[in-house]
Amino acid sequence: MPWNRSDLEAGRLVWLLDLTIRGKVYRFSTDVLNVTIGEPGLGPALVQYTGGLEFLEYEDAVGLLDAEATTREVSVSVLFQSGQEEGWQAISDTVRDIGTATGELSLHIVGNSYEDRQIVVSGFLDSPSYGAVNEPVSFTLQESDHLDPLQFPTTQSVIDQTSWPRVEVGSYSVNIDDSIVGSYYPHVFGQPGTHPPLLWWGQDSSMFDATPAMLVRIDQDTEDNSNATATVLIAGHETWPDADATYGGTSAAGEVLMFSDDWATPHRAEATHTQDGHGNTVTIAEFSYVGVSAGLRTRVQVGQEIWCAWIGRGGVLNADRTAPRTGAGEVIEYLLTKSGLRVDTLRSRAVLKEVNGYALDFWINEPRSPIEIISEDILPALPLSPQIRTEGLGFVYWKWDATKADATEAIDVDREFGDRVSPVDVSGVGEVFNRLTVRYAMTGPDGNYRKQLTYAHANPSDAHDVIVNPYAWASWTRYGLREAPILELPCVERDETALAVLDWKIRFHSQTRRSVTYRLNQKYQNLEAGDVVTLTDTATGFDEAVCIVTGVVRAPGVAEVSFVTVPHWARDALV
Repeated sequence: MPWNRSDLEAGRLVWLLDLTIRGKVYRFSTDVLNVTIGEPGLGPALVQYTGGLEFLEYEDAVGLLDAEATTREVSVSVLFQSGQEEGWQAISDTVRDIGTATGELSLHIVGNSYEDRQIVVSGFLDSPSYGAVNEPVSFTLQESDHLDPLQFPTTQSVIDQTSWPRVEVGSYSVNIDDSIVGSYYPHVFGQPGTHPPLLWWGQDSSMFDATPAMLVRIDQDTEDNSNATATVLIAGHETWPDADATYGGTSAAGEVLMFSDDWATPHRAEATHTQDGHGNTVTIAEFSYVGVSAGLRTRVQVGQEIWCAWIGRGGVLNADRTAPRTGAGEVIEYLLTKSGLRVDTLRSRAVLKEVNGYALDFWINEPRSPIEIISEDILPALPLSPQIRTEGLGFVYWKWDATKADATEAIDVDREFGDRVSPVDVSGVGEVFNRLTVRYAMTGPDGNYRKQLTYAHANPSDAHDVIVNPYAWASWTRYGLREAPILELPCVERDETALAVLDWKIRFHSQTRRSVTYRLNQKYQNLEAGDVVTLTDTATGFDEAVCIVTGVVRAPGVAEVSFVTVPHWARDALV
């Protein structure tokens, strides 16, 4: 558990370093001390930490709105002591290297047990540098699992003769459409296709094609469904039936709407679950054969592109199996379960709940690492940054609408220990934008975005997709018109989500921000990136200024904390 303020205020901090080289542990500290460690079944025991660890500082920082996590690493220098020569010999051995040598750097309050230490970096030794046995050895200690080794979807979600073998239906043989062999199953999130553009001119006045449907069973002789039912795969997983859904005034529970350029009208189909050749649960829709008495039944042919809108059904189920995963936080949480990364589940869960109000509707059918999908497609829409911690991957939530009421600490350098160690830097005007546009609602066949919304200071043409925003207006009065590059949102389809994205972005981009770093009392090591505080320093004009922590430099005795202001002037129309 993290230390609280009273622990840090009263305790004396030291660094501990545990190196494991060729199976043997070497212990170093910035002080010589014995630490109590619990031995399972044997009770407490004392372990000795020699000196030899050079004093160091570790900066725990996150770049504002970074979509990729920075590598967690620290430079370390140690001097092997008497009795530890074997460790130096292993590092200096020119015949064989040290292999998977690892290290764990932690902060420890003297007098506490070993189990109460706070691990800062746990990883592998990289690029050691050494001299003689009586000289320090320097190296980088780096977390080893910041790269995701897995892909999603997996190779178990590929359409081939194993996953969809030939089937005999009476005197007919049905098999895969050759044009989709080797394709990956689509994985669907939310309900794509249910929030069409205004006055959509497509094949249906209230729906638009969204996710690909794969023709996995079709009569090989006729190459259509004139004699045998055709089957299309619409999701490579279990999906959620909406018992209350309606379409066109009638029940649409469990239904989807299918589109093709070859059809005059969309086809409504009942979506059902089945198992593929690997035993995986998947979602399919069927097209009955077109017989003599079939009337206007839809004809399906080999090579035909078919697309699906999820009118009465939803994608991947939520944790409670009561609805599809739609919130950005729960979608990210699901994707992380498909990754090979260690995840700081406990702290991530609370942060990810903050972005569950951003509803996502999208699909994936090309293999990428889950963290790539999150970083490239989802995070650009969110005030969220990934962070590698010792416990695993976590996230930082940037609360750009924070007020004094959100502050967890009131830092007053006029009244207590605190030294400013940097100038107050004001962000450049080149980073200010007051006309922001997002494109979203991507259709399947052409990959084009069918919707667009803009926040601007004015709308003289009365365009339906331009919204006059008070932040944009306040910024325009100060900086003039400054237009941001258009942001494309491949995971967003709903207007309310696009508006939520514009809301936080206009707060962030319409104003300049101030950043500053202070050396504070050790107790402030309880702060973390993303925490909201108020800062008072009359020497630099800060008077209970609302700030967000961007980084903490941790060292025994002090904490260097970096802040960025959450500007108020545009919100309060103080221009």
